[in-house]
Amino acid sequence: MAKPAKEVTLDPLPRRQWRSVEREPEQIGTVVFAAHLDMTRQNAARLTAEGILERTSAGYLMHNSRVRYIRHLREEYRKSPRAAVEAKPTKPSTLPSCIGGAEVPRA
Repeated sequence: MAKPAKEVTLDPLPRRQWRSVEREPEQIGTVVFAAHLDMTRQNAARLTAEGILERTSAGYLMHNSRVRYIRHLREEYRKSPRAAVEAKPTKPSTLPSCIGGAEVPRA
């Protein structure tokens, strides 16, 4: 006759914490950060000297520096003359008649 199977009890696995909770902010060097934003390391150093980017002794904080750079680009775009031109509404007379403007004479 076969022996009865041993009763096996499984201990529940410990729950794993989310990585975002345990992870330190990612700090990277100038060369890696500049490559991430598709710029030269000299440009990253210039932006740091101007106070746009912030560097700690361990390097750049990846997320914070990326957000600061994007905000800088948006601010520069708002100041540009091109942004002012694009913000002006187009006159209806310059639109083709199919959109609601005046008929444009054809040569």
